[in-house]
Amino acid sequence: MPRERLRPGDHGRITERARGGRFFASTYVRDADGQRRRLERSSAKSIEDARRELHRELAKRRTPLSNQAVTGKTSLAELFEIWLEAKGAEDGVRPQTADTYRAVWEKHGAAQLGALRVTELPTSRANAHLQAMGRTAQAKPLRMILSGMFSLAVRFDVLPVNPIKETKTLRTARKPARAATEAEFVEIRAAVKAYAGRTGPTPGPHRGACCPRSSICSRLRGARPGEVLALRWADVDLLGDPPTVTITGTLIDHGRIAGMPLHRQDRTRWCCRDSVSMR
Repeated sequence: MPRERLRPGDHGRITERARGGRFFASTYVRDADGQRRRLERSSAKSIEDARRELHRELAKRRTPLSNQAVTGKTSLAELFEIWLEAKGAEDGVRPQTADTYRAVWEKHGAAQLGALRVTELPTSRANAHLQAMGRTAQAKPLRMILSGMFSLAVRFDVLPVNPIKETKTLRTARKPARAATEAEFVEIRAAVKAYAGRTGPTPGPHRGACCPRSSICSRLRGARPGEVLALRWADVDLLGDPPTVTITGTLIDHGRIAGMPLHRQDRTRWCCRDSVSMR
């Protein structure tokens, strides 16, 4: 009767031998790709110790990978680049968002974790690194980046689970946002008007004549400065009842996208159009 073929993940009989003062335990294992491979572990202590080492390897064994973008030998620095490229292709992230991811990684991840291989960052070490960052606002973005990177490794079958899922960052202490009072807004408006109206040689950036109007628009609308500065006459309806202004874009500063000057982006941060009464 023919011997039953090993199923993927099963191994055959374990054999032991001793040679040159060392003890060896070996077996054949059929990996998830259907290939049958020989696996051996040794010990200088005893046959039983060699057998235990072999069982440990069998318990954590994953199919050897080749000819794919991510393997067990991929460094985290390489994985970041692969993930960022995939993020752009799959999710269509904007160039300035990708630049933000890169800035966070280069400051808090590249030098500290980049040389590690994909299989060399367990949950405990990743959590310790995030905790050591303290209550900085950069910890959460780094955790998100690492989680995305390791999700990619899981999709390539390099890891069975994402080790970043159970990590935690320290909560940052933020004061709740509040609107300026009428008295505070009067002071803000007067300060902006005085700033914009100064003449002669003055330190700092050029005093823009539109500063007072921009500050008033921000106050009435609650829009970000880049959204206010991106307004066009086509976005304003002064003849409507009530008159409205529609936020349709934002300004992207010089250098936020490599090689791009200051320019208007035809969508807001949240990719929405929002109209508000000017009454």
